[in-house]
Amino acid sequence: MIARIKSWDRRERATAIGIAVVTVMGFIAAFSGVEMAGTKTGAVLALVCILGVPLLYAAIVRPILFPFAVYAFLTPFDTLLVFSQIGTLSKLLGLLTAAAILFFMLRTRRFGEPPRAVVLWILFYLWATASAWWAIDAPSALDLLQTSWALLALFLVVSMFRIDLARLRLAAFAVMAGGFAAATYGLYFFHSDAATIAARGNRLWIENDTSQINPDHFANALILPLSLALVGTLWSRGLAARLFCGVSLVAMLVALVLSSSRGAALGLLAVIAYLLVRDRHRLQLAIFGGFAAGGVVAVTGATLLQRFAQSLTTGGAGRVSIWQTGWAALKENWMFGAGYGNFPFAYDRAYIHVFETFNAEWHRASHNILLGTGVELGIVGLVLLIWAWVATYRLLSPIGEDDPRHPIVLAVQAAIIGLFVAGMFADIMITKYVWLAFIMSVMTYGVAPVASRSTAFSPAAEAAVNA
Repeated sequence: MIARIKSWDRRERATAIGIAVVTVMGFIAAFSGVEMAGTKTGAVLALVCILGVPLLYAAIVRPILFPFAVYAFLTPFDTLLVFSQIGTLSKLLGLLTAAAILFFMLRTRRFGEPPRAVVLWILFYLWATASAWWAIDAPSALDLLQTSWALLALFLVVSMFRIDLARLRLAAFAVMAGGFAAATYGLYFFHSDAATIAARGNRLWIENDTSQINPDHFANALILPLSLALVGTLWSRGLAARLFCGVSLVAMLVALVLSSSRGAALGLLAVIAYLLVRDRHRLQLAIFGGFAAGGVVAVTGATLLQRFAQSLTTGGAGRVSIWQTGWAALKENWMFGAGYGNFPFAYDRAYIHVFETFNAEWHRASHNILLGTGVELGIVGLVLLIWAWVATYRLLSPIGEDDPRHPIVLAVQAAIIGLFVAGMFADIMITKYVWLAFIMSVMTYGVAPVASRSTAFSPAAEAAVNA
């Protein structure tokens, strides 16, 4: 028998190995479905076994299709897809994406030098790591650094990856489709679970048996896909692509308004303001955007408008008081900082000495990336943070309007500005949706310009043809 197997040619051996792998995975999938029925672990294990072979092939040959596109698609659902053994599903997909892209680059020697923006982010996190030596609570700093370096590693790997325009459009399509799916699910949840929504102050809190999505972060996660959908609606030439972008835009806009996130709403206004200045379709944007935004707010934005009206009364849900105490903590830690991830501890030390108009209580997050970074990492960390954000934004500035990447450039730069504005009201530096925007920036930068091709933005059509 062994001699007969040795006599097989390469194709026969490959076929036998494939049959064996599929058979084993089939048995595992069946076992998972029976023995762990009703559990997320069993469902995921069964799904992985069933789809394992084609997904592994895609990861080796086309890592943008899988796992990156799936990672981008699931980013808005991040905190909802939690597994006790591995953390979030998107965390696992992020690690798989970094590994797949790195393997592809080593196999094909298709890589380049990372841009300066990546170096600045590395310097920022090196300083953050050093701050663990003098942190008020070192374990908190070290725990947060694990997540931060994982996100930075994915960012670094993608920044060295060189792809073509079709793959870039596929990535943009995956981001937009993920935002559309999240918005659609959010709208379904909002109308199907009225009791939960009412108990949450009529805000779009999405939750399951084990976890939930904070409405501020849910809305912030829609800023990048919203920006892509808005630009896609303006730039697409095909009817199908424009229809998909327009429907996605309206769905995400409604979901963002229903979340009643003031920071995300201001971030979206920053996106629109940027596009009104930079996009040649500014007249269409003003007319279409004005009617769409006005109609959505008028129909579904009662809670959002009420929250804006109550901002002075509530101090922005206590943010003003937090910032007052944070400012006092900044005066005490302006040189080297209190340590990465240690804003709540520095806040506690200053809390007793500050009169708060609205009592925000103990151990609060900063709700502002500039204040939080200043307190945690001092003036050095604050300068590096601003420098890195600006460099990531300016990375795409040399790409002109005659370049086919131009529509995506507009959307990504607008999203980076919008997220920065949203970051003035929430702690977003370790969220995957922020780093997804940064990843789209370096990915767009890494595409070789092809001036002869159309600049029409049609992600649906491109993805269908080139995937």
